[in-house]
Amino acid sequence: MATPRARTRGFLKRAWLPILIGGLALLAFLWNGTEDERRTLPDDDAPKGQKPAAEPGLRGSEGAAAAGAVVPSFAVRIVTPDDRPVRWQLRMNVETGWRAKRTGQGSSTVRIPQVPDRPLWLALWAEGRPDLLVVERRIASAALVTGPLELRLAPAGRLHGKVQDLAGEPIAGAHIEVARRQPRDRPRWAIAVDLPAPTATRTTTDAGGAFAVSGLDLGTYAVQARHFDYCPQTKRDILLTPTAAVREIQFALERGFKLRGVLLDRTGGRFGGARLHFLREARTNTFAVDSWVKTAEDGSFLSPTLPYSPTYMIKLQTVDRSVISVVEHQVTVPSPPPAEINVGLIGPMGTVARFRLPEERPPGRYTLVVSATGHWQEKPRSMAIANATFDAQDESSIAGLPPGTLSWSLLRALPDGREVSVGSGTAKLTETEARVPLSLDAPPDYSNHGVVPRVHAPRGGPSPVDVVLLLDGAIKYATTAPADGEAIKLPSKLPRGAYEVLLRQGTRFGRFPLPVPGTAPVFLIADQAGEPVAIHVVRDAQGIPGATITVRGLDVVPGARARRGWTIAADKDGRAVLHVPPGCKQLFLGVVDPRTRAGSLKTVELTPNEAVTIELR
Repeated sequence: MATPRARTRGFLKRAWLPILIGGLALLAFLWNGTEDERRTLPDDDAPKGQKPAAEPGLRGSEGAAAAGAVVPSFAVRIVTPDDRPVRWQLRMNVETGWRAKRTGQGSSTVRIPQVPDRPLWLALWAEGRPDLLVVERRIASAALVTGPLELRLAPAGRLHGKVQDLAGEPIAGAHIEVARRQPRDRPRWAIAVDLPAPTATRTTTDAGGAFAVSGLDLGTYAVQARHFDYCPQTKRDILLTPTAAVREIQFALERGFKLRGVLLDRTGGRFGGARLHFLREARTNTFAVDSWVKTAEDGSFLSPTLPYSPTYMIKLQTVDRSVISVVEHQVTVPSPPPAEINVGLIGPMGTVARFRLPEERPPGRYTLVVSATGHWQEKPRSMAIANATFDAQDESSIAGLPPGTLSWSLLRALPDGREVSVGSGTAKLTETEARVPLSLDAPPDYSNHGVVPRVHAPRGGPSPVDVVLLLDGAIKYATTAPADGEAIKLPSKLPRGAYEVLLRQGTRFGRFPLPVPGTAPVFLIADQAGEPVAIHVVRDAQGIPGATITVRGLDVVPGARARRGWTIAADKDGRAVLHVPPGCKQLFLGVVDPRTRAGSLKTVELTPNEAVTIELR
C-alpha cells in the first residue's frame, strides 16, 4: 500500500501541467483587470504615473491632480441647427494638461466628470461640415458652472464679392486672402485642444472677377486682393456676426508700375538675398503696401507692383560681411508711370567707418552706439546705429554713413546685465573710408571725494525702488533696491559735485538735491506721483513690438552723457507709458528694436498732454 507521500508525488507528476496553465490564466486575468482599471481609453497614451480617470475619454495627470479641488460633474448641452442629426466633436483642455473628448450626433447633453477646478477651454465643431462654424469658449472655473453649459452650432460665415480695375473691368485670376486673428481670450495652453484643419482662406477670382470664401468662424477679418499687374488692396475690420454671417466686398485695384535693378555690395559685387524696401516719399516715413522684395542670387530685383507717387526711395540696412551697410536711392517717377522703371546699379551710400577697441581695457563684452549727421546727395541725413558688436579682431565696421560729423559711445556690459558708457568721442567723415580709434574715459578722481548722504525710501507697497543718481542732467549711477527694507545702497565714493537723486517706485517719484559731500538723508514722499508720458516707437509708421526704452538723462544740459537708467518695454503696437518726475521738461532716451538690435539715442522735449513719437530708421 502506497504511503501518503508517494500518493502526493504521483498526483503532482500527473497534474503539474494543468496546474501551471491554470495559474498563468489566473495571473493574466488579474493583470488584464488591473490594466482595464488603470487605462482610460484602449488607445490612450497617458504618461507614466498618470492617475486613473473615472470615465473613458478623460486624461488625468499628476499636474491635474495637484491642481486642487475636483468638480464631480460638468454638463454640456450641445444644440445643432434645427436639431438635425449632425455629428459633432467636443474637446476640452485645462492648463495643467487634463483633457477630455466627446463625440455625438444631434442635440444632446453630455456629462464630464472629474473636471479640475482650473480655467477650461472648450471647442465644438461639426465633423465633415465646413458650413457649420467652430464654437470656442473659455470657462474661468468649472466650479462656477451651476447648470448645463450650452454650446450652439450655427451656420458658418461667408465672404463674397468682385475684383475690378479702376475702369470697372473685372480682373480674373486675382488672389484673395482672408485672415483672422485668434480669439483674444485664447490662452497658450488651449492650442493643445487640436482643432480641425482650418477651412481654406485663399481663393482666386473667376473670369468675371468674382470670388467666394465659405466656412468662416464669426469674428473680425481682413481681406486682401492682389494681382501681379495691380496694386494690392486690403479691406479691414470686416465683422461676421450671427445676424450678418454673409458679407459682400468689392475691390477696385489700381494698375501700378515696378522697379527693376541690381543691388551691389560695398565691394562692388552683386548682393543676393538682401531685403530691399520701397518707400513712398510722398507719404513721409510710410512704406507702400507690399513694398519689399529680396534680391536674387545675382543681386537683381523686381519690386512688387507699386502705386503711383512722384518719388520713391529704395532703402536697405543689413549686415554685409560683418559691415552694417545702408542704401538710400531715390527714384523719380513720371506721370503716368510706365509699366517698369529700370534703376540700374545701386550700392551703399556714404562712407565706411571702421572702429577698433583699445588694447588696454577691462575684460568684458563691448558694444558701440554711433550717430552721424551730415549731407548725402545734397540732402541732410541723420543716422544712428545702436549696439553694433565687435568681431574676433576687436573691430566693428559700419558702411553707409553720410559724410559729416560722427559721434560714438562705447558701452561695456556689467555683471548685472546693464551697460555702462566707458568712452565717447567724435570724428569727421568724408566720402572715403575712415578709421576711428576708440579710447576709454580716464578713471574718476576720488582723491577729493566726500561722504555720500544716506538715502531712505519708506516702502508704500511690495514694488522695488529704482534709485538713480544724476549729475548735470545725465544719469551716472542706477540701481534697484529690494522691497524688504528702507536702506538703499549707493556707491561709497563719488567725485564732488551737485548731484540729484531720483527715487521711483511704480508711479511714485521723488527728485531731490544730493550734494557730495553731504550728510542730509533723503526720503521718498509717499504721495508724490510721476507724470505719465505716452511714447510710440515706430519704423516707417509701423509700431515696433517690444521696443526697449531706456531713460539716460533728465533735463539734460549740453554735453552731458548718460551712463545708466531704467528701462521699460513697449507693447505689441510699439506703445508704452513712461512715468517721469513732476516738472520734467526734457528726456534723453535710448531706444532699441529687439529684433534687429538697431536703435537710436533721442533727446525728447516734453509737452503736457502730448504723446511722443520716436522714429527708428
